[in-house]
Amino acid sequence: MKIGMCTIAFREVDILEVIKIAGDTGFSGIELWGREGHSGVAGRRIPSIKKACEKRGLEINSFGSYLNLSSKNFHAEMEETLDICRLLNPGILRVWAGDKSSKDTSEEEYAGILANGKILAECLKETGIIAAPEFHSGTFCDNSAGILRLAGDISRENFRAYWQPLWQDNFNQSLEDVLPILVNIHAQNFKVDVETKKRSAASLEKGDVDYRLVVEKLKAGGYTGYIEIEFIGGTGVREKTSLLKKDFDFLKQVLSGCL
Repeated sequence: MKIGMCTIAFREVDILEVIKIAGDTGFSGIELWGREGHSGVAGRRIPSIKKACEKRGLEINSFGSYLNLSSKNFHAEMEETLDICRLLNPGILRVWAGDKSSKDTSEEEYAGILANGKILAECLKETGIIAAPEFHSGTFCDNSAGILRLAGDISRENFRAYWQPLWQDNFNQSLEDVLPILVNIHAQNFKVDVETKKRSAASLEKGDVDYRLVVEKLKAGGYTGYIEIEFIGGTGVREKTSLLKKDFDFLKQVLSGCL
């Protein structure tokens, strides 16, 4: 397994500086945030991004796009996203499966998500890029049942799954469920107050999610992809970089079996 960084962690920082931070920290690759602040309008910053990643020895593991399979303008937005992918050549294209929870998505709405997912998978077939929806609340893929249904109905080798722990979910079980089709992980952590049920951000080492157990499950399931650190605490670049390094060092030790 490799450790990656989602550039959204430093959304307020110029992307070339973010790439420097990732390289200096020791990451193997990045997920490029799909908003204009990092990828540029219509992907115009992609050439300089690729050059900077090559200089730092960073793989562009994934493109964190906001292409939504339920969008009314899906075809035009898909073409724009594919244009960026042709320039960037990431291993994975992150997409979104609607804008409603799985329980609130009607069968008609699901049929549209499914149809667009099949179109996308077909368009990506010759590129070697894998599409995978974000495992996220407020979408059809807000639990393992949703992503397993969608990926099963699309039934393409190049349509797989992201996973991240959701505080309202049995995250240990959901990881086991999606492991056979897992292609990428967004690592984040949190603590939920037992009384108020309020959630607060936490380091990967000290939150409610036990990443030692996560890595154990991943190894047992034969997962060899990336674990990408997505969000960190802190406010300024210096503090955030320090916290990022702590999360990176923790994951590195866990992966090596030292913790």
